[in-house]
Amino acid sequence: MLEQQEPASGFWHSIGEALTPIWNGFAALMSPVVGALNEPLAAITHAVIGLFGGFPSSVPLIVISLVSGLIAGICFKYTSYQRGLKRVADETRASMLALRLYKESLAVTLTEMGRLAKLIFLRLLYSIPPMLVMMIPFVMLLGQLAMYFQFQPLRPDQPGMTPRDYLVQVKLSESAWPTHQALVLEPPAGVRVTSGPARGLDDHSLNWNIHADKPVGLTEIAFKLDDKVIATKHLTIAAPSDELVFADPIRPGTSFLDRVLYPGEQPFGSDSPIVEIRVPHEDRINTLFGLRIPWWATFLVASILGAVLLKPFMKVQF
Repeated sequence: MLEQQEPASGFWHSIGEALTPIWNGFAALMSPVVGALNEPLAAITHAVIGLFGGFPSSVPLIVISLVSGLIAGICFKYTSYQRGLKRVADETRASMLALRLYKESLAVTLTEMGRLAKLIFLRLLYSIPPMLVMMIPFVMLLGQLAMYFQFQPLRPDQPGMTPRDYLVQVKLSESAWPTHQALVLEPPAGVRVTSGPARGLDDHSLNWNIHADKPVGLTEIAFKLDDKVIATKHLTIAAPSDELVFADPIRPGTSFLDRVLYPGEQPFGSDSPIVEIRVPHEDRINTLFGLRIPWWATFLVASILGAVLLKPFMKVQF
């Protein structure tokens, strides 16, 4: 069994090695773009969500998703080969009609099935340009929405609930590990350090436990070395409610993917002694019509609906 798995493993390893330079080049090219867009996109997201204060949390999500779908539909119209897509749609309908009319003919069935396979390939081919254009903006938008819909803020002590601590982890660079182990976590008012730092020798990490005594909203924890602040990390501490609040579990480092998925704070540079700061958050529970549905599923369905609603008005061919 092992002998059969090794060639496959080697194959995928070779594929990974071949794609790594392409990914690294793409990340290097897009990092400045992502860095420039994250801050204004964060401000816009915060402002839009703020317009729906007092509404159920599903309302801003549905509205943002519908508008995103409308924008995606417009983008699709002007970046795709619409003439080719319309021809593919017409030929697909003709093939489906032929299959119904000549369903007893094996030759016609096989011919039209092959034709349909070709048409599916052409539809995908003609859709590649808009997918490439929209991929990064939509992934960035999902990253911004995750700061409100994916994670719940840290919870303070509540009557009838078991008090709990939260982990704060700072990962240091290999070169900074010998000199920065004396790093001190300075909590804000209403938050206290209950233990730490515990040192992780394998991953060069410093780990504290903190406890929130009261809701203080959006605040910061600071990290000092020789009484000098060298880094900060956002924290949001709020009582349980349906209100949407900003919650960011990671201040990322140089990883391009982390910068896209966790855009809430300025990332650390390659020359920083700190690689990243993590404060694990629990997932937020999102409901729609009384059902627990992942927020991204709501976004996907509502954005597709928005694009479909646009079709008869803009004559978009998908």
